[in-house]
Amino acid sequence: MEKVFYDYPSPAENLRRSKVWGSYSTGGSRGIRTSELYVRKGDASARMMLIQAAANQWNVPASECVAENSVITHTLTGKKTTFGKVSVAASQLEVPKDPPLKDPKEWKLIGKSVDRIDGVADKVTGRQVYAIDLKMPGMLVANIKQSPVFGGKVSSYDATKALSMKGVKKVVPVGNSAGAV
Repeated sequence: MEKVFYDYPSPAENLRRSKVWGSYSTGGSRGIRTSELYVRKGDASARMMLIQAAANQWNVPASECVAENSVITHTLTGKKTTFGKVSVAASQLEVPKDPPLKDPKEWKLIGKSVDRIDGVADKVTGRQVYAIDLKMPGMLVANIKQSPVFGGKVSSYDATKALSMKGVKKVVPVGNSAGAV
């Protein structure tokens, strides 16, 4: 775990890559449940690409190689290399379309208690920056009021009072069941 770190891709990067990371929503602790499959596929693809890069370097079939603890081993000769040493070559390979996933019996981290690496201290001290914390020049913030009745619709509204309040720039309908200020 000491070699593992995390990084946050931006929503723009996610869009640029055709939403490869899916939804960025984490409400109700859904983050892992909604991302598990694509994270496992990404891990499996990376593992296959690293193994293939090592196999190419050794001129052996990838099927004769295994990856464990950041090391790739050619099982017949005992040759070894690290992920780092073949990472550049692996990054040049085509990403597998449908990589085989590890059987849950082979998992070493999933379902186990391990030290967290996701910056808990930053979260509890307020140093962690979330999207809601971002402030950009000229940025406006909208507040939305939804109909309090399920299926309710806005029949009309008078924006006069809201527009007279300091800081209010505009009042707009949101669909037919809400308004934003």
